[in-house]
Amino acid sequence: MTKPNHIRLAGPTRLAAVPSQGKAVTLPLGAGSTPPADQPQSSVAVSASSGRPATPPDALMRFVELEIEARQCADLDKLRLAIVNATARLVDYDQAFLIEPGLAGGWTITRASSLAKFDRHAPVPSAIGRWLGHAENARSLAKGEIKQVDLDRDCAEWGIDVAPFAFPKGLWIPLRRRDGNVVAGLLALRSEAWPAAAVVLLTPLAGAYAHAWEALMPQAATRSTRARRFVSKRRLALALAVVVAVAAVIPVPMSALAPAEIVAATPSLVTAPIDGVVGEILLPPGSWIARGQPVLKLVDIKLRSDVEVAHRNLAVAQANYFRVVQSSTATQKNLQELATTRAEYDVSQAELRYAEQLLSRAVVTAPTSGLLIYSARSDLIGKPVRVGERLMEIGDPEHTEIKIELPVSDAVALEPGGAVALFLDGDPMQAIRGTITRVSYRPALSAQQQLVYRVFASFTSQQARSIGLRGVARVSSADVPLGLYLFRRPISALRQWIGL
Repeated sequence: MTKPNHIRLAGPTRLAAVPSQGKAVTLPLGAGSTPPADQPQSSVAVSASSGRPATPPDALMRFVELEIEARQCADLDKLRLAIVNATARLVDYDQAFLIEPGLAGGWTITRASSLAKFDRHAPVPSAIGRWLGHAENARSLAKGEIKQVDLDRDCAEWGIDVAPFAFPKGLWIPLRRRDGNVVAGLLALRSEAWPAAAVVLLTPLAGAYAHAWEALMPQAATRSTRARRFVSKRRLALALAVVVAVAAVIPVPMSALAPAEIVAATPSLVTAPIDGVVGEILLPPGSWIARGQPVLKLVDIKLRSDVEVAHRNLAVAQANYFRVVQSSTATQKNLQELATTRAEYDVSQAELRYAEQLLSRAVVTAPTSGLLIYSARSDLIGKPVRVGERLMEIGDPEHTEIKIELPVSDAVALEPGGAVALFLDGDPMQAIRGTITRVSYRPALSAQQQLVYRVFASFTSQQARSIGLRGVARVSSADVPLGLYLFRRPISALRQWIGL
């Protein structure tokens, strides 16, 4: 039998490799490494089978250095930087990118050579990202085989519209774990084609990188990597669609939020008895007032003048009437004027009584006992009012209810007996339960000049609530599907837009 040919390296029998810590490590090359006496020291060994020059000793030394550096990395981040930067000492390339599997499938660029940080939206990383995202390319990269790629040719064949690459010749070097899964990959780029020797050198180095990567990867990260591989974009979208479809038919109560206020259940109104101007408020808001007690006074200057004029007119009519009576009694003359003067006298008396009644109404009294409710004295003093105009309220603090102003745009089908939850501004985490008692038939303008439906609700508990407290109330009606509850407004707007 013919003995197999061996590759012999010219040079000394031991190679010195300098690791990252700076200590010299002497590595034996094995028996038979000493060159024969008839071969010069400077010659290069040649493979008998191929006739090509064998791997030079300095390349083996760099390989060992890179392997030692990879195994001495303290964490994955340092290992990533070593892979994209230190590998250039073994094979020459212009630029390199470290690529890792994404969370929802696909590939993501995580490191770039010679850069501590890089912008993924820069032209070159963005173009490589589009190249990585192609379906045919993504499947081939996950096989875990070292392969040469031509970025310009692939982009042209797959219809990816990108600018020509400065370094289109790439070498894909996957890092495979022991279970066969690819945890990362190095994409080394250069302007010229890759020699076959580069693949020979990088294949064992990729195994060393993968072994160091797996050793530095925490167990939780390994499980999360398996989960990321299991969860693809299609599976995630399908699961999300199923969840949305199931949730859309879940029945939930139709509800709406609206501003609310605690008001007296049966308030008594203090209204203007005559036309006039508010002159004085006798009691501050929130005071307890008894029935018949004066509340406010209207300006009575004209009323007093009218009473004085009525007195004078009455005196004139009375004197004229007595004169006619005396004259007709003594001489039997002017009897026809007696009825006229009597009527004028009666009219003057009626005018006086009317003027006195108006003057007495200038002081407004409370119709019932209770709590005096109005905004502020400054809002009423000097205000011109007309007969019947509402000025104040008098309410019983022991009998209160909830008044809700529901905007027309949020109006839902409400009926007496519906549930109400009131959240006061002073205690927004505590819900006060109530029951709808009545709903206005037509909307009315609120103080903010907005059309609202007024909804009144009684408290479920008998606890007394302070009049005037404000908050937000949630009113509920019949159950509807969750999809309708969430998209009620968009559906309403769409129907108005398309005219259905």
